[in-house]
Amino acid sequence: MVEAVVEAEVEAELAKYMITLLDIHRRKKKIFERMGLGVLCDWLQKRTFIRPNHITLINLFVGVGACVSLFNDLRLTSGLIILMMLIDGFDGYYAVRNNLKTKTGEILDHGGDLIIGVIMLIKSYWYFDEPWIILLPIFFIGEWLLIWWNEWQEEKFPERDFIYLFIFGWYWQGLVVQLVMQPMILGYFLFNRMRGAKIGY
Repeated sequence: MVEAVVEAEVEAELAKYMITLLDIHRRKKKIFERMGLGVLCDWLQKRTFIRPNHITLINLFVGVGACVSLFNDLRLTSGLIILMMLIDGFDGYYAVRNNLKTKTGEILDHGGDLIIGVIMLIKSYWYFDEPWIILLPIFFIGEWLLIWWNEWQEEKFPERDFIYLFIFGWYWQGLVVQLVMQPMILGYFLFNRMRGAKIGY
């Protein structure tokens, strides 16, 4: 009995420091609302043909541009990655806020993230020519398939820690962080899933 209470207290303490996808979506929503982007969403829906899926496709092209410029132009790559992150948040906000969420949009959104991530990791492997780097796209695809097979899209997305470091030109460091963090965070997520908890990341 005492052990169960202690264990529950530990889990509650850990939960304070864990960020779930729901937390991320809520924070994005608050930021976008403060920026007044709700008005833009309404305008897009009423005055134009542009829907969240169109924005997701634009984001995919921005991501492909970032992949092309990777290792060639740091400023351009950084700018495109930042733009990609902003658009990636806005299309989801637009879809949920204006009740335009579709299965196609979900596939485009998550599929686009997969494509961009894999291309960047494979290009990193070619650039550095280090055998261990080829493990990264394999892990990335594997985690994506695991999430989709089990329909955990609302709880987890594949780790993309390397992309944040790529913004600053820290390519090697980003790949090392990805190698360490992806299996560690996925393992923690699966551990909690097996125990019936939804702390997740």
